[in-house]
Amino acid sequence: LMQYVFVDIKICYQVKFISKDDTVTSSYYFYTKQMKLSLHWSE
Repeated sequence: LMQYVFVDIKICYQVKFISKDDTVTSSYYFYTKQMKLSLHWSE
């Protein structure tokens, strides 16, 4: 018996940019990927 499960993986990471006048700009990026997981088990 085999079943497929779809899992959404969301990755959030932050990037900070520091310019010459010491101003910090923060940017957030979201990355979403859908993975197909196959589950195997015996009955």
